[in-house]
Amino acid sequence: MIRAIRIAYKDSPQSKPIPFIMTTNHSQLTLQTANRLHQSLGNKYKLFVLNSMYNYHPNQLFFQERIVYNPPLEAVDNYLSRFHAVNADIKPPMFVALSNSFQMKKVLHFIDELVDGYDSPVNLYFDEADITYLHTRNDWIPYLYRCKSITLITATPQPLLDSKFDEIDMFQPYPVQQTQEFETLYMNHLDTEFVDYCKLPLTFAADPNTHIIETLRTHYNHFAAPLSNGKFRKIIAISTMYMSDHLFLAQTILRDFEFNALTINAAGIRLYTKSHPDSILFPSIKTEFCQFLQHLDNTYPEVAQRPLVILGNRRIDRGVTFQLPEHDLIIRDIIIPPHIKKVPRLIQVLGRIAGYIKHRIDKQEKVRIYTNPRKGVAPSEGPTSSDEETAPLPR
Repeated sequence: MIRAIRIAYKDSPQSKPIPFIMTTNHSQLTLQTANRLHQSLGNKYKLFVLNSMYNYHPNQLFFQERIVYNPPLEAVDNYLSRFHAVNADIKPPMFVALSNSFQMKKVLHFIDELVDGYDSPVNLYFDEADITYLHTRNDWIPYLYRCKSITLITATPQPLLDSKFDEIDMFQPYPVQQTQEFETLYMNHLDTEFVDYCKLPLTFAADPNTHIIETLRTHYNHFAAPLSNGKFRKIIAISTMYMSDHLFLAQTILRDFEFNALTINAAGIRLYTKSHPDSILFPSIKTEFCQFLQHLDNTYPEVAQRPLVILGNRRIDRGVTFQLPEHDLIIRDIIIPPHIKKVPRLIQVLGRIAGYIKHRIDKQEKVRIYTNPRKGVAPSEGPTSSDEETAPLPR
């Protein structure tokens, strides 16, 4: 996506297309996207993030903000007016927005203003397009013809290809080219060890919580042992969509195994440790998640001295980066219960332990995926537009 935006900027020296990047309905992933866009393109664009994660009030420092979160409509309108003024000396705007009804209204307002008011070209980018485009398609159909270009980006394109929507046939596929350097540095699931994690009776096949607990019990010695660098493991476990299950697992893991637990869902991020059994709440964080994990290690001695089990559902199964290899923070273990059956989602889940880490993995400490043959009746995977059906949507 960054490469595509860079090319569009370079190819239009006179009239810079205004990029709109639509992300999943997930504030933490949106923040990660915004940070990376700023790092790569902040010298060319002024970045506005359309969400309600942080409150922002217009003031005299508005034009000096690094990234402007949740900007008021009138403040952005003012910026657009200044940008299109004769001899304007400010950067073109770039918008990153969550794909929900609250932010869609703002996005469509700005597109109308740019196209109708300033005759300005607009480029649309749908990150995780098998969710962001398909779930908001009806809103976008009247606007597709108004945009100069539309780019769909996803690691799991099959739902798009299977949708049979007429406009999908107009998109030109551009698959990622795997270079020799890519093969050497990038770890994928073929580089990992699959472990048939526990021998539970078939009657337990529909209970992800039981599978997670029994996996930790069966392989306790592996999970509890320190790594060769002296650090302790961080283990991803994909639970159900219900926050009550995340709480149950965190409390059970802390009580039965004396491991730390971190739950991630629509209510925020909660850390459970021996000295904080009732949890420490982080309502929102302004760093990438991998940097937040590093912060926990540096700030809370208990986190660095025991294994940490990261629990969640939709907030941890797609897009979010857990690896921070330059600080030797690499996730080597992931537990995938049998309730996750759909191939696109399995691919996304496996991506949480992938990345440019292959050259940093000790050959004696392979990344391990704890899963089993998909048998039995699995519960519904639940809604895909948010993390938990019982929690409010991010705005």
